[in-house]
Amino acid sequence: MNPVAILLIALIAVIVIVALYFAGKQKDEAEGILGTFPVGTYLAGFAGAASRENLVDCSVTEASYVFVADHDKELGRIPRNGIIDVFYEEKAQTLSRLTATKDLTFTAFGLDKSASDLKKEYCLVIDWDDNFAVRHNTIFEFSGSAAAGTQAHKAVEALKRHQKPHLPRLRADEKRCPYCAEIIKREALVCRFCNQRI
Repeated sequence: MNPVAILLIALIAVIVIVALYFAGKQKDEAEGILGTFPVGTYLAGFAGAASRENLVDCSVTEASYVFVADHDKELGRIPRNGIIDVFYEEKAQTLSRLTATKDLTFTAFGLDKSASDLKKEYCLVIDWDDNFAVRHNTIFEFSGSAAAGTQAHKAVEALKRHQKPHLPRLRADEKRCPYCAEIIKREALVCRFCNQRI
C-alpha cells in the first residue's frame, strides 16, 4: 500500500476519534454529568432491567446516579440523597446483609457455584429508598481476577464521594411534625415526639 494512503487513513482515524471524544463530552455537559465510573456487572435491583448486564457505568448528575449499559441503555436511576448504605464484600456473604431480597433468586444471584468460585467474586450493594419510601437493593458483581476486590472498592469510594446526605422519604400515611420535624402518622393530632397539638 502507498505510504501516502496509509498516512491519510491514519489521519482520518485520528480525526474521527477526536470528534467522537468531543461529541461525548458535549453530551455529558448537556446532560449535566458530573462524573462517570464503572460499577461492574449488573445483577439485580432495578424494575424492568434485564437480570444481567455486563460493563455497566454510573454517571453522576446533580440529582441522581444514572446506571448505563452498552453506552446508551439506561438500567435505572438512584437519587443521590436516597442511598442508605453502600458496601462490597465476597459474594457468598452478601445475601445475608441484603434488606430487600424479594426480587432475587439464588440461581440468578449465582449461589449455585462452588465456595471457592464465590470467594473470587465480589458484590457491590447499594441499599437505597425511592421517592415513595420503598427500599431497594441494587447489586453489581466484580469477578474474574484478584483485582475484583480493588475494583469494587473503587466503585464504592466513587459512589460515596458523590453521595448526598440521606433524606428519609415519607410514605402516603406519614407527615412531618411542623414543630420538631419528626415523621408521624398523617392522622395524628398530637406529635408523639414533642407532644405538640397539630
